[in-house]
Amino acid sequence: MKEQRVLTSCLSEFVGEQVFVKGRVISIREVGAVRFMDILDRSGRVQILLGDNCVAPDLQSIISCRGIVKSSSKALSGLEIHSSEICEIAAPQSH
Repeated sequence: MKEQRVLTSCLSEFVGEQVFVKGRVISIREVGAVRFMDILDRSGRVQILLGDNCVAPDLQSIISCRGIVKSSSKALSGLEIHSSEICEIAAPQSH
């Protein structure tokens, strides 16, 4: 059975649940030992907390992410995804 993609604008309906999202990586940052990235899809953006076993993709890559939706007062949208799996779908094009 194919897993259903969730748009970032609908994530508030899935707090505490595992979701599958896709989007373009628009920022990557580290705060102490914690790594984050933001992705943008056609409906908005979401912050993703990278799990210990997740490798951060290149900026502007198209990725899919599987993880648990959590409330976060520090995230721009008030939500973040705690990732368990990141997969690069397309690498950024060089000019």
